[in-house]
Amino acid sequence: MEKDYTENLLLRYIYGECDILEKLEIEDSLEHDLELHGVFKTMKNAQSSLPKVSFKPKTTSVNNILGYSKACALMGL
Repeated sequence: MEKDYTENLLLRYIYGECDILEKLEIEDSLEHDLELHGVFKTMKNAQSSLPKVSFKPKTTSVNNILGYSKACALMGL
């Protein structure tokens, strides 16, 4: 596996965005590959040091997006 692919896959794993096969592959690799486990721990520590933020869009923004989506659906786009 290429390094960039591994780091991207680990990032997806950390954020719970992997499918079940990728998840199982990563968990198996983490058990058997100390270097990969080290990269994982570094990335996990970096994630935990990020500030926790949440965003709440304005109601008008959500309504605009939903209206646009509905219009596209009606036009068959």
